[in-house]
Amino acid sequence: MDGLLEQILSELKEIKQLLAKNQGIDAATKSDSINDTMKSKEAAEYLGITEYRLRTLTKQGEIKHFMAGNRFLYKRESLELWLVEIQEASIRKNEVVQDYGKIRRVKE
Repeated sequence: MDGLLEQILSELKEIKQLLAKNQGIDAATKSDSINDTMKSKEAAEYLGITEYRLRTLTKQGEIKHFMAGNRFLYKRESLELWLVEIQEASIRKNEVVQDYGKIRRVKE
């Protein structure tokens, strides 16, 4: 009987320790997600553009945001996604299409 009681107590201690670790991880995750949220000024600095340009892009729907009262807030993920999108668009625009094998007429 004493062995069973001791086993239950030791398992309860392990469960408490695991819960404490899990709560610590949750707290760290919450603080990271808070740090990933930026105000307009911070987001504009992060992107290297003016606040006015950021607001324009936001109103055009190009950059995702959310509102807290009258403040525009941005997640770091959405800003990074926008950067990747404009980079890919720039690369596609600058790609040179080579038309090998076509006969061209020389202008006189």
